[in-house]
Amino acid sequence: MRRSRAVLFSCIAAVAWAVAGPAHARRGRPGQPSGQGRQPVLTLGKPFACADYGGMVMIAESGPMRIIEVDRQGNITKEVKLTTKCRGAHGQMRCARKTAKGTYIIGQYSEGLVREYDDTGRIIREIKQKPAFGGIRLPDGNTLIATGDGHRIYEIDKDDNVVWEIKEHELPGNPLRFIAGMQRLPNGNTLVCNWGGHGHVGKQPQIFEVTRDKKVVGEIYDYKQFSTLSGVFLIGIKADPTKFEVLR
Repeated sequence: MRRSRAVLFSCIAAVAWAVAGPAHARRGRPGQPSGQGRQPVLTLGKPFACADYGGMVMIAESGPMRIIEVDRQGNITKEVKLTTKCRGAHGQMRCARKTAKGTYIIGQYSEGLVREYDDTGRIIREIKQKPAFGGIRLPDGNTLIATGDGHRIYEIDKDDNVVWEIKEHELPGNPLRFIAGMQRLPNGNTLVCNWGGHGHVGKQPQIFEVTRDKKVVGEIYDYKQFSTLSGVFLIGIKADPTKFEVLR
């Protein structure tokens, strides 16, 4: 049986911590670590996103449609129920991120919404974007939006005004396909995962770095070592994830 997993890797590519799913693949009570002398294992539904905030790992689950925060012992320390009209787990969400203010930004893919929730599960903002992969809150309060098959990247202010964007064919040699994981770097550039599924495998670089004035300064175009890629994080930058300085 194929299982989905939320995994944190160390810098030497060894699994340092993991939780596994789906729920029917394992027995045990939610929140109960499984096994002695092993890595913590937690029963999950269908995890679509995870992020390490230093000692606490946030996991977003489709199916149960919730955010959980988990400590290194595998205990759930917080649970936030999310709202959806979508019944199919695969279409419910894609990217999920926590903000410095303790809210959560969720790309609710099939519903065409990037939603922001407070820590009680109350919806405090909706950004209409069909389809919606996810959003990243920036230090100035703007939000960077990934659109999946919307073939677009854009940044909006608190009033939903577009202050920066890249359209499908603006970057020579890098047509925007399924825009997935992104990271805003300390130098102001944006690292983009250009997932090539849905008919575009091998036809464009999987990852590129673009400046504010829309110049591509780096890319990965290697389908021998890598297949399609939907998540990218640059390591080694001087930023503290516990202070939400890593913008991904």
